[in-house]
Amino acid sequence: MSGRPFVVEDCMHSGVGASSVGARLWGGWVVALGVACAPACMGAVSLEGRPCPCADGYSCCLATNQCVATSQLGACSAESSTGEGSPDVGAFAPDESAPVDAEAGVADGDAGVADAGWADADADVSSLEAAAAADSPSSEADSPEAGGSDGPAEDGGCEDSGSHHVGAWQPMALGPLAPRTNPLMVWAGDGQGNGKVFIWGGRNPGNGMQLADGAVYDPRVDTWTTVASAGAPASVVGQVAVWTGTRVLVWGGASSLQTPVQSYDPIANSWAAGATPSLQFTSAMFATWTGRKMLVLEFGQGALYDPSTDTWTIMNQMGAPCDNQEGTSVWTGTQWIVWGGEACNDPKSYLNTGAAYDPTTDTWTALPVDGAPSPRQGHGAVWTGSEMLIWGGIDESSSLLSDGGAYDPISRTWRPIVEPAGLAQVLAFVAVGFPNQMLLWGGLSDGTGVLTPQGAQYDLCSKQWWQLPTTGQPPPRQSTSAVWTGLEMIVWGGVEPTSQAGGTGGRFKP
Repeated sequence: MSGRPFVVEDCMHSGVGASSVGARLWGGWVVALGVACAPACMGAVSLEGRPCPCADGYSCCLATNQCVATSQLGACSAESSTGEGSPDVGAFAPDESAPVDAEAGVADGDAGVADAGWADADADVSSLEAAAAADSPSSEADSPEAGGSDGPAEDGGCEDSGSHHVGAWQPMALGPLAPRTNPLMVWAGDGQGNGKVFIWGGRNPGNGMQLADGAVYDPRVDTWTTVASAGAPASVVGQVAVWTGTRVLVWGGASSLQTPVQSYDPIANSWAAGATPSLQFTSAMFATWTGRKMLVLEFGQGALYDPSTDTWTIMNQMGAPCDNQEGTSVWTGTQWIVWGGEACNDPKSYLNTGAAYDPTTDTWTALPVDGAPSPRQGHGAVWTGSEMLIWGGIDESSSLLSDGGAYDPISRTWRPIVEPAGLAQVLAFVAVGFPNQMLLWGGLSDGTGVLTPQGAQYDLCSKQWWQLPTTGQPPPRQSTSAVWTGLEMIVWGGVEPTSQAGGTGGRFKP
């Protein structure tokens, strides 16, 4: 069986939206968003190879392994479907109360979930359950249900989600690019693994110079193609990139001159120059794709680029966050949330504030501070389909932070996320988000430069942590980049233990 692809065909029917594909690189971490129903533990969502968790009003059809409206089970027989609001506990579902076997790596009854074609790394999987009291809503007001959120409830479709955290690493073919750190990396495809990874730029690990070349990796056939150099962007720091569905847009850089937006066509393997914005800044700290426009932000000043008309529009600055650098941003499908980082007017002052931008009204709304994580920079942030998860970073005293928080934009509430014993990613790691999950890999585990030996997975339904397997993973490193394809996390580049940048990568399929 294959992993657990999330099916989007039933998003409209189930009343949940789909997030768009994008990637954001800054400070050694990447946030990647894949197209998928949100949230995954409610509505009609397929988890291939295991019983689907279904919300009230839906039942799991084991013939297709999809949640369908109970009134529309149709050909699903009584033997192949489960009751409303509860996952099947038969042949495919393990007992959630059963302990994870440290040797076998899976709970009893869940053997064989990993694809036979992938490396068998189950022996390295172990549970890292955090204390329930420490990582659960502290009051009724903190619960997603209390604010009328569409987020996952504590019961219903989430009770079985913590039992299936098995996965495997698979190597990537060596590509044509020289070793580098922090390259731009974008998933140019859909949310079902159909597409290619676009990699551009980065720094030479030997002399620190910026690189102006790139390649495209196709995970379906494990092959690389060199990106055309004619018309490509210059070698500069501070570039951002987004995927529009047909093109990769690259813009900005630490230059005294404005540069045009560059559009890359992965099918034709060609570049085209677009409009040059009339902005006060020449680079961007943050960028995202809304489905129609690219949004960029720098020092509280933003702009929108519409590729259909090749025009730039200045963004409303009232209420915009003034993050200098090392903050984070996520796109929720309707709002662009920017949080944390260094203050514009005082780089030594770190923030735990943020704001959400609505492109339909051109307005910013401040995020609540009550319950938010402590001020920090260099942290990671992902969008899971219902919550923005913040993790790690450093504080103003340069102490590494091993905690975080989850923000629900519907109820406008925060809840804490705590570190269980054994989790160590705190700085220069990569983080990717997919429905109700966060994957962390690489980075530093302390202030002495010790590399984190393995990755971790956080499940917001069960509020549990799980260690990723180490068998088959790339050598631990920092300053790498990553994307989520809808099926797997792909990591590439970075500084390996030999202090040389790794022009290598790996693929992890949960």
